[in-house]
Amino acid sequence: MVGKDDVHVDHEKIKAIQEWYTPKPVGEVRSFHDLTSFYRHLVQDFFTIATPLNDLVKGVAFVWGEK
Repeated sequence: MVGKDDVHVDHEKIKAIQEWYTPKPVGEVRSFHDLTSFYRHLVQDFFTIATPLNDLVKGVAFVWGEK
């Protein structure tokens, strides 16, 4: 959300991402990654956090969990 003096996240949209279902096929993982990438400039170390998703798309084994 854009305000007079700043840009901040809409907490309802963050909640929707946090409650997203577990993507299984590679296409769903890509879609989820694209969705979250929209907020990359607002998340410190986004690319480090998203590395497991990038690896999964490349075919590296990955177990979806809390972390």
